[in-house]
Amino acid sequence: MPVEPLKETPLISGQIEILDYNVNFNIMAERDQTGKHLPKIVHQIILNGRNLNGHEFTTVDIRFRESKDIVTNPAGSTEKVIMDIPKTDFESFDWLLKKTIDSQNSDRKTLLMEYYSTQNYNEYHVTFFMG
Repeated sequence: MPVEPLKETPLISGQIEILDYNVNFNIMAERDQTGKHLPKIVHQIILNGRNLNGHEFTTVDIRFRESKDIVTNPAGSTEKVIMDIPKTDFESFDWLLKKTIDSQNSDRKTLLMEYYSTQNYNEYHVTFFMG
């Protein structure tokens, strides 16, 4: 009996037009091995928008963390994409927000997030850009 090749499932891809956002400042209680308090601070931006490809998720949860504390690749659930980004990239992302959603200019740009799944269909490659 011949071996059948694996069937490849098409990648999930699309774009979310970001319409608004919320900023959270999280402080997580932690201690080292000696009991010393070492709280971790995580800046979090929740982006909300509309999916231009008809997929269910319209929320993007970005957590800005110290590089050593990053715990996940961009991953998707039914309604959101979650990702950790190094804190050092916060200024670049803030610049995108100022040029798009926060801009007072009449010709302000649209903030878009493009995504496509990896071979692990719960993880995504993500690109933010101005349209």
